[in-house]
Amino acid sequence: MRPLGNGQNRSDLLGSILRIDVSGLTPDQGYRVPPDNPFAGSTDARGGIWAYGLRIPWRFTFDRDNGDLWAGDEGQNSFEEVDLVVKGGNYGWNTLECGHCFSPRTGCDPSGTLLPVIEYSANKGCSVIGGHV
Repeated sequence: MRPLGNGQNRSDLLGSILRIDVSGLTPDQGYRVPPDNPFAGSTDARGGIWAYGLRIPWRFTFDRDNGDLWAGDEGQNSFEEVDLVVKGGNYGWNTLECGHCFSPRTGCDPSGTLLPVIEYSANKGCSVIGGHV
């Protein structure tokens, strides 16, 4: 995925994890946005977005004990990360790749972003693909 800034664009669904409601709907009816979504009713964001600023959240899982949502997010070139995904969370892509400046390469402003719980260098030769809690 080329870094086109979509992860920080809440008007675009790319780079986001969505939370939608399809219960009781037929396939031709689409979906509803839950009213307690962080951007429901917003004029500057898509209502279905639960969290954003992700590059490629390859897999995610819910912790069955407490409901926490965990995601493995593939980095661009240098780092891989595991995130605890929270309501309205911004995970920094493409300003950050994990906790490191990506665009610009130095002097970026990480304020308002959530850093990964785990990160590791991509030189280990493997991509993070998530797993079960």
